[in-house]
Amino acid sequence: MPLLSTLHPRSKAMGASVLLTATFVTLYKTKQLYLKEKEHKDLASLFPIIDFTQKVGVNKEFRRQLGAIASILFPHWHTKEAALLVLHSVFLVLRTYLSVVVARLDGRIVRDLVNGNGRQFLIGLGYWFAIAVPATYTNSMIRYLQSKLSIGFRTRLTRYIHDLYLDKQKTFYKAINLDNRIQGGADQFITTDVAKFCETLSSLYSNLAKPILDTIIFNYQLTKSIGFAGMVGLMINYVITARLLRAVTPSFGKLAAMEAQLEGDFRATHARLITNAEEIAFYNGAELEHSILNKSYMKLIKHINSIYKIRIRYNMFEDFLIKYAWSAFGLIMCAVPVFGPQLGQPQTAADNSHEQVGARTKGFITNKRLMMSLADAGGRMMYSYKELAELAGYTSRVYTLLSVLHALHENQFDGPKEPKQFTLTHLHGQVIYSDAGIVFDQVPIVAPAPGQDRVGEVLVNNLKIQ
Repeated sequence: MPLLSTLHPRSKAMGASVLLTATFVTLYKTKQLYLKEKEHKDLASLFPIIDFTQKVGVNKEFRRQLGAIASILFPHWHTKEAALLVLHSVFLVLRTYLSVVVARLDGRIVRDLVNGNGRQFLIGLGYWFAIAVPATYTNSMIRYLQSKLSIGFRTRLTRYIHDLYLDKQKTFYKAINLDNRIQGGADQFITTDVAKFCETLSSLYSNLAKPILDTIIFNYQLTKSIGFAGMVGLMINYVITARLLRAVTPSFGKLAAMEAQLEGDFRATHARLITNAEEIAFYNGAELEHSILNKSYMKLIKHINSIYKIRIRYNMFEDFLIKYAWSAFGLIMCAVPVFGPQLGQPQTAADNSHEQVGARTKGFITNKRLMMSLADAGGRMMYSYKELAELAGYTSRVYTLLSVLHALHENQFDGPKEPKQFTLTHLHGQVIYSDAGIVFDQVPIVAPAPGQDRVGEVLVNNLKIQ
């Protein structure tokens, strides 16, 4: 009698579980691919092809490009990057509050020192060391969260580019072989330009958000001491300084974009050497490649040196205005409550009693500390304009990459521009059949380009061979 094996009920359940799990995984992956494709289509309208010859700078086009990239960095407000941004903002506000507390504490310590009050002086020192712990922790967290923001931005942007670059439409092949809008190779854009863009963007937020908040808070605190007239003087000083710096600021955005392009060209030259090493060695082309590499490098160095020379004049003028002119003006504003009691608090300009000397000293030190912090905030805002111009250059590079990849994803090419007689829809010449063999007489050899209305690349202009 034959023995028939039967499937154990537990094995049946396990097999069903595996099959069900595999089905769910397949459906999940299919859904994720669908959502990515839908996301690419939704965002494609934000990245139209731009005129690559237009001026790069802090303008309306820069704000539009940055807004388009921001839609990738923050697809919604429930992302990790959004939480990091909010937490980063909280620590920036906390740092501003601690700066005000330190300024008041500094004035109190000096007042007690002038009055000879040893007990209060020691208490003030105790407060000073106590506040040092949260202050140093806050500074460290600001730098840490800034770095985390940079990494978060780069991760999200790189993943989006990879999904678009290595899609089913073989966009990577189109970008390398069928299109010429990404100069220097996509690798330079993806590895270097994206990293610089994210790093500059995250640092610029810290260098702009905190100084703006500091300016508002410190101006409010100073209004209590130097009065409305002093604040009007500060506002006039800000406006004049900003206009002067903007008038003398070079086009750092254009310079940064050009530097990134030259870096990409130099990198592409080395990549070409690695790719064609066998052929170069066979034809003894090392000397020629050596000259090409040196020429590419010297072109890059020449541009970098020109940027350094431009920065000498700009940094001299910037430092003179922010460090020296602002400091002198700040000292004048700090002296307003002492030499002009009608412009400040009336009680700070009474007689020369011991208590009033200590009070004036406290007011001067507190105002000086606030003024120094205010000058530092204003200086960082002025310095940030240079970073903003450089960010415009990196934004232009990243936007160019994204717009070209979206166009290639939709099979929109931009190949070599050749005369119209070489299009596939307008073929010229004639074929004559004879027994004389194969003869080419004044025949152009053209590599075809995708699309019926696009022209190909001419390999040989007029070939004549038999």
